[in-house]
Amino acid sequence: MKPTLEKFAPSFIHKVLRQYPWYMFMIIDFRYTFKTYSDNILDFYGIWNYECPICHSHHRWERHGTYSRFLILPADGLFREELMDILRLRCTSCGHTHAILPADVIPYCIYSIGWSKTVLIFSTFSFLKSLQL
Repeated sequence: MKPTLEKFAPSFIHKVLRQYPWYMFMIIDFRYTFKTYSDNILDFYGIWNYECPICHSHHRWERHGTYSRFLILPADGLFREELMDILRLRCTSCGHTHAILPADVIPYCIYSIGWSKTVLIFSTFSFLKSLQL
């Protein structure tokens, strides 16, 4: 009998946590982007509706701080570098902290989804143009 993903994922998470107890799992909120992140997540002080990736509890969060990171975004055919603050929440059930990221931010990467799409489209068109020589 093959192990299912539900049986595999918790053991993988616990193995990572045993090896790297400082590891922070990120929660990506696909409802918000870089532009709406500050108003909807950073400035929100209500009850958080996320599930903890470690202990799977709901609504058990407290603000734990912020950290700054750079993000490269597409802008009018060019790229711009932005500094954004990322909110960290702490699960009061298990004590682990998690960063809340918007949909267009790639975890552990300075490049945004928009930047990646722009570079992929440009390189595809350049490749196709070179084939027509």
